Amino acid sequence: SFKKILLLMGPMILGLTVTQINTLADDLIAWWFSGSQEKGAFFELFGARIAYPMQRGSVSHLYYAQRLYQLPLGVLGISLATAIFPVMSADAARKDFAALRATVSKGLRGTIFVAVPATVGLIIVGRPLISAAFEHGRFTDNDTDMVVRTLGFYALGLCGYFTQHILARAFYSVQDSKKGEFRP
Repeated sequence: SFKKILLLMGPMILGLTVTQINTLADDLIAWWFSGSQEKGAFFELFGARIAYPMQRGSVSHLYYAQRLYQLPLGVLGISLATAIFPVMSADAARKDFAALRATVSKGLRGTIFVAVPATVGLIIVGRPLISAAFEHGRFTDNDTDMVVRTLGFYALGLCGYFTQHILARAFYSVQDSKKGEFRP
């Protein structure tokens, strides 16, 4: 029924938007804690003058790093999760939970098979990629250093982000998007 779809949809949407929520939170925190030409280098808190803890350009550094780590996530991770979803749904519809576990296991192994090389690749080619793509105009070698460092940390999370997309769809396939457990 439509009501059941709506009840399953809420947690599913939350599960699949964790990456975007994380990105938004990172951006807001960086914006709030970094100075700018408009805000200056200091802020006042309870009458005390405090220097912003993050340097100017932090929001931009995050933005560029986020775009780069989201490329393999979108092209590889979400594609893998989308491709395996009909198989998980068919297993769940047949109530063949052994097959579902095997399918989820294969999907998780596939995410590791794809995410680990993507992580290593982003870390290895990060500097030349960022330099070639962004280092022109006001974007300096120092900016490249900051984006490379940030990208390295985002890249380390790729396995988790890939896994999140597989598991969210697995729970949705068994119509259990709230409890987070498989029950045969």
